[in-house]
Amino acid sequence: MQPASTVLNVLRTTKDEDSPQHTFLGVGDVPYQNQGHVSSKLEQPGAVRQRLERDLSDIFGTTLHDLPQTREEVLSISQIVGNDGVLLLGPTATETAFKSASLTAFKIIHIAAHGFVDTQFPERSGLVLGVDLASHDDGLLQIREILRLRFNADLVTLSACNTGIGKFQGEEGVTNLVEAFLVSGAKAVVASLWTVDDTFTRALMNRFYSRIAEGHDKATALRQAKIDLLAKYGRQVPPYYWGAFVLVGDGGSPIPLRDQ
Repeated sequence: MQPASTVLNVLRTTKDEDSPQHTFLGVGDVPYQNQGHVSSKLEQPGAVRQRLERDLSDIFGTTLHDLPQTREEVLSISQIVGNDGVLLLGPTATETAFKSASLTAFKIIHIAAHGFVDTQFPERSGLVLGVDLASHDDGLLQIREILRLRFNADLVTLSACNTGIGKFQGEEGVTNLVEAFLVSGAKAVVASLWTVDDTFTRALMNRFYSRIAEGHDKATALRQAKIDLLAKYGRQVPPYYWGAFVLVGDGGSPIPLRDQ
């Protein structure tokens, strides 16, 4: 992992770039259990089924558990796509650091974290990142904040639970995290439709990015990654554990990587 000082220097020097200069921005291994009771800051949901989890944490006063697989997930993806980018891991995986990055400078943005959804007030839904005590950010990267950011990524992957769920708004479609990233400039977003398992999500993502690195378009890469896991595990591991992810947006184009 890059030292915090190195990460912040990279973020500062690329802040004003408008076109992709780096391949990858990865966020993971957020230190949830030591970041100051962030779960108590979440709005109460409108229904019991609205849960906060990549694994089994919820927002009813339950301490958020660390997600140990997310560090290796982000590190392995970075190696697959060419080690060209910025990694926000552990203490650097904060909301402040993410928003301070030159977000338009990355082709791929991958966030492996806890997610939460509020289908009654969808603008409150978001991702739970780390807290920087030197800032005013609370660690909750919510839809209303994402809409104020700008992206130019070929792909944003939200490797968390329920990130594809939202509120149906008639002709406007579904208001959720996917819509927020697309409106803010992402060309395609991969998100989940239900609770996802930490270990098997890592396995799926490794296959997904391996297929992207082979030159497949994004939709084919995700489909083939699921076929790979089905072939590997068969009936031993039901698709429920790794099949939650869908792609929305431009799935028909590949992502050119520098070493391809």
